[in-house]
Amino acid sequence: MTESGTIPQIICQGDELLYPKLIFNRPVNPIQQPIVMFVHESLPSLNQAYEAAAALKTKPQVALISSENPDQAAETMLGTQTLSPTDGPAIREALAMAEINASFLSIGYHSTLPSAVQIALDQFLLTSTVPALLSGSLWQLPAASPALLQKPNLILNLTTVECIKLCNALRIPVHTSAERGAYQLADLAQSLLRHQSGLKVIISDDANVVMASQVTEGESNQPQIGLWHSHVELTHLQGYFVGVSAAMLAYPLRNIATDFCERLLNGTYLLQNSLTHERAIPTSLRRIYDSLNV
Repeated sequence: MTESGTIPQIICQGDELLYPKLIFNRPVNPIQQPIVMFVHESLPSLNQAYEAAAALKTKPQVALISSENPDQAAETMLGTQTLSPTDGPAIREALAMAEINASFLSIGYHSTLPSAVQIALDQFLLTSTVPALLSGSLWQLPAASPALLQKPNLILNLTTVECIKLCNALRIPVHTSAERGAYQLADLAQSLLRHQSGLKVIISDDANVVMASQVTEGESNQPQIGLWHSHVELTHLQGYFVGVSAAMLAYPLRNIATDFCERLLNGTYLLQNSLTHERAIPTSLRRIYDSLNV
């Protein structure tokens, strides 16, 4: 459903696949598969993201930023590279490898950022060209270094509270009202887009997700906002949503300039249709994805 004659353009994801060609055109040949690199702090979320991205025919690679024993973390996910949050050089090395190899990079952190992590990420993101999804407390990075908001390869993936904190730090006026539900998220997205027109943002609350970017129509730019309402609390799906989003945005390789909302809306379709078998979401995602590419 598209609201016509208004600005912004709002597209609501329902029970149908809205952009089938974008699914059909995704790579099935292993040589063409995009590489998604995850650098996350939370191991459960990292597991979910890895499983979802792998189910959607990408090649996930992972690094866990954790102060726990590396051997214990490695037992949970085979091949996990464990980085200490105080080891800046190791974090920078992992990010440098992502710059060389990855088609898409997802970085997630959900507690206070240690200085070594913040410095390494800030230095990397200011010069990096690989598309990167920044989640959780990483809103602190553009708050401290607003130049990051001008980077066309960065995507902010925030909760309502995190988005409001970022707007406050940037002195962007916002007006919130719980009664507006999902449209409050749309207002927050528009506030960020008015501040920096080239931004790409994802904002979520307990049940809704909006994804927003500017699209060019004729000689003008118009905000485009995708809206998805989940029937399952998103706190239980956050890792899966990150993995699906990364997989959908990773192809065409290193190109998030076009079809941003459309690809994410396709991803939410795949995720919501996999929820009928919630205990086996990765298996269900793969089954649905394969059925669309027959």
